[in-house]
Amino acid sequence: MATSSYWNRISRQRISRRRVLAVTGAGAAGLAIAAACGDSGGSTAPNPTREAAGEPKYGGRFQIGTSASIDTLDPHLSIAAGTALFPRIYNLLVARSPLDPTFFYYDLAQEMETPDDTTWIFSIRPGVRIAPNTLGVPERDMD
Repeated sequence: MATSSYWNRISRQRISRRRVLAVTGAGAAGLAIAAACGDSGGSTAPNPTREAAGEPKYGGRFQIGTSASIDTLDPHLSIAAGTALFPRIYNLLVARSPLDPTFFYYDLAQEMETPDDTTWIFSIRPGVRIAPNTLGVPERDMD
């Protein structure tokens, strides 16, 4: 007695002309749409380089909408501010993706080691500095 699987049954069926025409038409329509959305074939000149950014503008207002009750911005006293605001204001060693909360990516860190269950060793990206330097801390690349 032969086993009857899904693929065995499908491979024995004949394909009708209507089915072939429908699949061919759908494929042709997809290619036509892709061609219409393609490059206009205009200029092949390279994109101009960006100019250097000007001086930073200090001050202003930062607005954010959140359902959390934020009483303080002190990270030692408020969990709500830490999870809702700080990733939007400050860089973090690693950040969580807003689209997939289970996905973390490097922000200030460039790699991480975990030699045991209680130790994390982060390597910081080159060029990361403490800013703004209002406390007179000598500026240098972070180790």
